[in-house]
Formats: sequence, C-alpha cells, structure tokens
Amino acid sequence: MQHHPTVPHPIKPEQPAQQLLFETEYGRTKPTPAPPPPSNASATSRAAALSMVEYSPTQRDRVLSAIIAAGLKGATNEELANTLNMRLSSVTARRNELVTLGHIEKHGERPGSSGRSQEVFIATPQGKEAPC
Repeated sequence: MQHHPTVPHPIKPEQPAQQLLFETEYGRTKPTPAPPPPSNASATSRAAALSMVEYSPTQRDRVLSAIIAAGLKGATNEELANTLNMRLSSVTARRNELVTLGHIEKHGERPGSSGRSQEVFIATPQGKEAPC
C-alpha cells in the first residue's frame, strides 16, 4: 500500500477581516456576516466566495425561517437541504453563520437517512426575533 503525505489545509482568514473586506472593498454597508472565506488562495476559490455575496443573506434567511418553523423538533442539515431544495454544502455554510450570529444552537442529535447521527439545531430567542 502506498502512503500519501497529508497536505495541511491553508490558514483561513478570520471572519471579521473577511467582513471588513466586503464592507469596504465592495461597498457593503449592512453589517451582515461575510460569505465563507475562500477554501484556499486560488483565484477560482476567491471568485466562488465572492459570487455568494449576493445569495448568502437570502439563503441564511431561508435556513433560519425553516429552523424556526421546525420548533423544538429542530432540523438537521439534511432535512433543511431537502426542505429548502438547497445543496447540503450551502445549508451547512449558512447554518454555521447562524450559529456564529447566535440565532441557532445545537439541540441534540438524531439519525439521518444514512442511519448516522446528525446534529439537530433549533432557533434561539435571539434568532426568533431576527428579521427574516
């Protein structure tokens, strides 16, 4: 069996620096979290992150609304992706932003369609009051 060396992941910029970039360089004045930082330093990765500037807040609102609608039952990423007809990677990114904002929190786990345990999230009081 051949051994392949592990390639370390690049260091990602901190969220506040990324947010500042979008607020100043691209004229954003609304204090919303920035889209996820590029996964590496490539031009393609940066372009992909920049392409989400317009869609991130809308997707984030959809994810938050669905979690609020789920009530105390909460929702997993898989359930949100199916309900909202969004890619799992997009749901995960928006969910992470909502956790960072304090709008949702982990509320246990339950099996997903694969039978593996998945995290369940519910809205916080702050998230229920957030404008969607």
